[in-house]
Amino acid sequence: MEFSKCVKAGETFYNDKRTCHKKSKFSENDRNAIKAHVNSVPRDVGHYTRAKSDKEYLSPDLNINRLFKAFKKLYLESALTYKFYRAVFKKDIPKLLFRRPRMDTCHTCDRLDCAIRANNETSKAARTKLDVHHTKAQRAKDILKENTILSQQLGSDLCCLSMDLEQVMFVPTLVHSDMFYLSQLSCFNLGIHVGDTNHASMFLWHEGFSGRGANQIASCLLRFLNSGFTNKKIFGSVVRQLLRPK
Repeated sequence: MEFSKCVKAGETFYNDKRTCHKKSKFSENDRNAIKAHVNSVPRDVGHYTRAKSDKEYLSPDLNINRLFKAFKKLYLESALTYKFYRAVFKKDIPKLLFRRPRMDTCHTCDRLDCAIRANNETSKAARTKLDVHHTKAQRAKDILKENTILSQQLGSDLCCLSMDLEQVMFVPTLVHSDMFYLSQLSCFNLGIHVGDTNHASMFLWHEGFSGRGANQIASCLLRFLNSGFTNKKIFGSVVRQLLRPK
């Protein structure tokens, strides 16, 4: 077995050929206690590959060291070592992984990037499409910056708004071991920034109140538009055109 595969499996990368009859000081009950502890931690399945894979994922806030520390707090008299805990985790539960910290990505960039890495006849066309996509994204940022500057000029009737839904926030944001076994409350935050006044409004709610679908976002935006945050005329005409049914 290759060195990298041995390390991932929690084993050494070579077999000692010398005779050794020393038994492990840890029993099968110790091994079962570790597996029971790991299985008690909430996990989820892959979102896109659940039909083809049986892999499960733990929270990105966790790692083997933190799980071991939580185990030692539960079993104060246990003599298990971190090395043995890690070996059991790697060898006996190989399909349990730690999810990577989530980052917002563009589905177009991800799709074209996969096509480029495939290195086939479509890779060259995918590279061209990705370059065009990045150019359009940069142009959109430049337009937003230009409109923000225009809206801040004296006597301008242009009002520039930008809005974004923040990543889901989980409360309480605690990192002690007890939180590994509990479900946290999901909170949503929609921010709307006014470019000409450099003021922002935040709309915060939790999953017990409502979800984060199109109706909820539209309700936040409608309440903001009715709050009287600006008296500029061009903004009102643009909004009426956008909301006008086709």
